[in-house]
Amino acid sequence: MPWTFQQALAATLADPKLTQADRAHLERWVSEGHRHDAIWSRLSAARVIPGKFTRESAYEEIITEVLFMRQIAESAQSGIDFNLRERQQYHERHLDLAKKTEELAEYYKWVAKYSGIVEFFNRFFKPVSELEEFHRKEAEILRKRAGRPPRSSLRISRQDRSKGRTGLRKINAFIDLADNFIRDCIRAYPDHEAIAVLTNIAFPGYHLIADDVRKALRPTTREGRKKASRALSAEKS
Repeated sequence: MPWTFQQALAATLADPKLTQADRAHLERWVSEGHRHDAIWSRLSAARVIPGKFTRESAYEEIITEVLFMRQIAESAQSGIDFNLRERQQYHERHLDLAKKTEELAEYYKWVAKYSGIVEFFNRFFKPVSELEEFHRKEAEILRKRAGRPPRSSLRISRQDRSKGRTGLRKINAFIDLADNFIRDCIRAYPDHEAIAVLTNIAFPGYHLIADDVRKALRPTTREGRKKASRALSAEKS
């Protein structure tokens, strides 16, 4: 039988491996979350995207993902997307290995002209033709593994302060991540109200409403950035 949202929160809170920041986040969620049961029910009952997770596990998956999103958003506070940097290093490392492997394949193609070297490899290892084919295939697999050049999964705002309030960079990053998660895994259209509530629980003190989220997700034109910055910097009573 599927858990209620409060049961899922309590089970997650019981994990002794939680960080202090995650525990504080969950405790705020327990305290505030019951006021928004309609939102959690709406997300759980939505058309779950096939292959992501089931309705039975929706609450646990949402909680786990939101904790992760807060961690990523907090890392964006520095103005550097460390997750992107790591993925770029991964991408470049595999391309570098593919290049070296292709150089090995070219070497075995070259030595095929020299019977003495060919005999040496035949005797002590493998035929050079097999080695050339192996390394060309290896290079192909490494390039596939590298994939396309990675792009940032979140927006790193140039401005982190507006009208005396700081922390807008992490707020914008969290909103982007939450919007992507809902669109990719839960429903095909945004839920600005849910994102506002999740953001307020993750980062208390900003008091966002659905319209603030809608403005923050607008295309990043100069005017759009001004409106989003004004929306996020104005504290709601």
